[in-house]
Amino acid sequence: MSGLHTVEVAREVAMTMRDGVRLMADVYTPTGPGPYPVLLMRSPYDKTTSEYFSILHPEWYARQGLIVVSQDVRGCFTSEGTFNPFHGEAEDGVDTIAACRRLPKANGRVGMYGFSYPGIVQLMAAIHRPDGLAAIAPSFTCDGTYADWTYRHGVLQLAFAQSWASALAVPEAFRRGSDSDIATALNAAGAIAGSYGHLPLDDHPLIDRRFAPFYYDGWRTRCTTASGARSTSRGAMARSTSPRSIWAVGTTSSSMARSATSRACAQAPARRRRASPSAW
Repeated sequence: MSGLHTVEVAREVAMTMRDGVRLMADVYTPTGPGPYPVLLMRSPYDKTTSEYFSILHPEWYARQGLIVVSQDVRGCFTSEGTFNPFHGEAEDGVDTIAACRRLPKANGRVGMYGFSYPGIVQLMAAIHRPDGLAAIAPSFTCDGTYADWTYRHGVLQLAFAQSWASALAVPEAFRRGSDSDIATALNAAGAIAGSYGHLPLDDHPLIDRRFAPFYYDGWRTRCTTASGARSTSRGAMARSTSPRSIWAVGTTSSSMARSATSRACAQAPARRRRASPSAW
């Protein structure tokens, strides 16, 4: 076990975004003099768990000589703001990377990791090629929120949308609701599979508007096409390739994200893509 670092943990470290909203993070720092590279995870699933059920706990990485930052994305758990899935994650990611570079003992180089939602937010930030971003390790994710994530052959994957919304409503009920709200949200998340066929879609009894308002944004008639042009005509949702909602970020198609990310990776110095922290 020689060579491993001891670690100190700072809880609820505020990082201020460009619009003044503060996102909260737990920061795991080796107790040595440093400097160290930073490993960042941004997640809507609780920074205190950091996807430990599939990825090693942040303390393990910190013991290897990394500063590890586990952040609640906007509007989730203890972070301020409103959670609007996928939207604004690129900007928040860029601002968070800048904040990580300023941490005590940080050497200015930042890597990102995580799977599913914490995976795609890496790609969204990487497209902008922020200063200091040296490596990303997205897994179990995709490069677009429309064809690859929430839609299949142009049809919304309703079971996914409803299950995800009801699950994310639970921690929001814990954060802002009463004991009764929490119990209701827990029961709803367990029962949602039996109610996928409920109509109308924009008034689901098991998805509370107070705790998962983003779900209902998907049924608005105002839409944004892939080119960014808006339409307010009835039925525009069905015709638009990228609705203005959680379910598809209108200004970034899969092909655009794939192309931009590929260019960013190709242009980055080869040493930045090495796995060893010492190369950061």
